[in-house]
Amino acid sequence: MRSFIRFSGWLALAAAMMLVTACSDDGDDGIEQKLIILHLNDLHSHILGFDPNLDYTPETTGDDTTVGGVARIAAKIKEIRAEAAAADIPVLALDSGDFTVGTMFGFLGLSHAAEMRLLHDMGFDATTLGNHEFDGTPAGVAAYLQAASDLGVNIPVVASNLVFSADDPADDALEALFDSGVVEEHRVIEVGDGLKVGLLGLLGKDALSKVPQIAPTSASDIKEASEAAIAALRAEGAQLIIALSHSGLSANPVKNEDVMLAQQVPGLDLILSGHSHDLTEEAIIEGDTIVVQEGCYGRYLGRLDVTFKGGKLVLDRYEPIPIDDSIAGDPDTITTIDAMLAALDTAVWGPMGLTHDATLAETSFDLKRIDGEESNLYDLVADAFLEAAREVRPTEPPHIAVEADVRNDLPRGETGQLAVMDVYRSMPLGFGLDRAPGYPLVTFHLTGPDLKAGLEVNASLVPSGAADDSYFLAVSGICYEYDPSSILFDRVKAIYLGNDVDGYSDTPIDISEGATELYQIVATYYVGAMIGSVTDLTGGILVVTPRDENGDPITDMSTRLVDRDPVGTPGTVEEYKAYQALFQYISSLADADSDQIPDIPDRYSNPQGSGRVIAVSP
Repeated sequence: MRSFIRFSGWLALAAAMMLVTACSDDGDDGIEQKLIILHLNDLHSHILGFDPNLDYTPETTGDDTTVGGVARIAAKIKEIRAEAAAADIPVLALDSGDFTVGTMFGFLGLSHAAEMRLLHDMGFDATTLGNHEFDGTPAGVAAYLQAASDLGVNIPVVASNLVFSADDPADDALEALFDSGVVEEHRVIEVGDGLKVGLLGLLGKDALSKVPQIAPTSASDIKEASEAAIAALRAEGAQLIIALSHSGLSANPVKNEDVMLAQQVPGLDLILSGHSHDLTEEAIIEGDTIVVQEGCYGRYLGRLDVTFKGGKLVLDRYEPIPIDDSIAGDPDTITTIDAMLAALDTAVWGPMGLTHDATLAETSFDLKRIDGEESNLYDLVADAFLEAAREVRPTEPPHIAVEADVRNDLPRGETGQLAVMDVYRSMPLGFGLDRAPGYPLVTFHLTGPDLKAGLEVNASLVPSGAADDSYFLAVSGICYEYDPSSILFDRVKAIYLGNDVDGYSDTPIDISEGATELYQIVATYYVGAMIGSVTDLTGGILVVTPRDENGDPITDMSTRLVDRDPVGTPGTVEEYKAYQALFQYISSLADADSDQIPDIPDRYSNPQGSGRVIAVSP
């Protein structure tokens, strides 16, 4: 087991004195150094510009409304490097994690390490591991990083607060990468006229809570880990300290982890934040610490012009640069990405009879996700899950579908066509037990009281801020009534099952304490694994217990996979991925205008009203 430095008692005091001394050394060998720092966070494999990908034309400018795109980012970085070289100013390019998981390029993880390859080609100096790097378990991220290294992609990865299990071998492969140097606890880079820059990488508390697949690896407190890393970096001569922190910002002071870190650890000169997908239009200054974050998905490239002088970092300029159609993509990067698209068509979409840009359906309206609210895209996805599970389980069809955290809108764009690459981008998260990208569907059963407790996420937890918007549950097969003026955690008043005759039953199900009738649920493996978070978020007030068909509690959700081919090889399960269910559903919709392309029905033009507010008297 790898041990991480922790200070207590007099050791903490000694470390603090060391930091104060280092930070107050006005001489610092007389170094005065200008520096340009470029920053990305939460790229999430968004290699192509969007929305939609089908409209993206990186070769030209002024002819599309898409944003992002690595070819454009690469071109902007080349432009900045040329400007900096002319002024003899060094450039550091740094990434704050969650560079993987979010688009179809995740299928190229072991064959191309697509995301790290492109960061490498753009000259990035370091990155760290975000929570989504662990969607495929510690063994999965280890395999990706090892594949990148084997392909000659050697971007330093710094991770300063990971804690590995002493007993469980499931994270041994990742731990071994520290010994081989593929991953480092911290790193010192020398730039310019001898300025030594110390880098550390952090995974915050909220990020850790969003990835149960990280077990048995965990993460230590970011404050303690930072203090330990700073002490080690100072001992190696680092003068400027930068944290690549996948911890996040928040309007809620209790969850504003990177600002709290700046307040609590004065030895940090700069915190390059990630995780919360926030855009800091102006840098946050806490004491002598600068904090910035660049939104997500490569829509912005952060640029900081700084001067290190008198032992302190001075911010001369900060700009989150929009990445859009005003930037012509870098030709070499376009060529690299085109080769990746060809590889995807050969290895992934071809066997399905598709290409990355094949049209699955068309729409006359935008399909949107709305943070913390029901939306037409949420409804479409939940309906797709329910239909898919009912089709392969006709003798035991689920009653209800539940989904959370749909990732991207499906706008109609210039063509109204919904291509494979765009539809996949709305449901890209996770890996299955088969180690292939995409969360699989699972089924389990809940009682009426369990359903009520689960729907309190929408009625109580998200509106109160006890849970963030990503916990909001899309549902199909039921509608529910709630009273937002009722006591917290007791706002759901009635739940009605759907039917094929007139919409929903007139009689609500029994949600009273002790009710035992079971209702079969289909959801993603991730939602099933996160059910326990309801209890955590409510301090034990609410409990949701997933059960089998006999009413016995389920302890291992991996035993509940939906088999896409139930008449196939006995004893094997072909995982039914969430994205496959959505592909299948929209591809099977009616062709309303007889153009040989299925159409999204008008009923999805607005949310369908699964959650109904009970009128409250004044």
